[in-house]
Amino acid sequence: ALVDVEGDDVDRMQPLGLAKCARQAACERVERRWVGLSSHSTSPTPLLPPPSALKVCLHGRSPPPLTSPVPARHTRHASAAAALLLSCQLNEAQMCLRQEDWPTAVTVCTGVLERDPQNFKALFRRGVAYTELQRFADAKADLVSACKLEPKSREIREQFERTKTAHAEARSAERSAFGGVLK
Repeated sequence: ALVDVEGDDVDRMQPLGLAKCARQAACERVERRWVGLSSHSTSPTPLLPPPSALKVCLHGRSPPPLTSPVPARHTRHASAAAALLLSCQLNEAQMCLRQEDWPTAVTVCTGVLERDPQNFKALFRRGVAYTELQRFADAKADLVSACKLEPKSREIREQFERTKTAHAEARSAERSAFGGVLK
């Protein structure tokens, strides 16, 4: 399968203290696959952006545009490349959460959601990051959307409850810090 980088490599690297290397390893692995997909093109102009552009994508920015219109015979390769990019960005977001890099997790998930607004994993992971950044309204909105898309997910519902609890605790701490001035 072309898209098989969903979390397993990160899980193996994390206990070994290689979390910093995980992102670089993912970039290199994806670059090799990206080049393989690009080489299927027989048109004079490349079907996909160069591998160096992929590294930019993996760090939360929007993907570069295709350098030429995709001929019908290459649609399968373009969609495989798009699925691979999406999977890698979701993996990057998960790594950011594990490393407690909340702003980067938000940026990466936002990039995924620009292309796939119905991606419940990106909504969930961005909701987790927003909770940690104490952006509770944004977190709740993302988690509610994720729950609507994946209503059987206990993990999403539990995170929503943790977010509500964290929000209530933060409001309580604000009230006590300001001696009852805030209502």
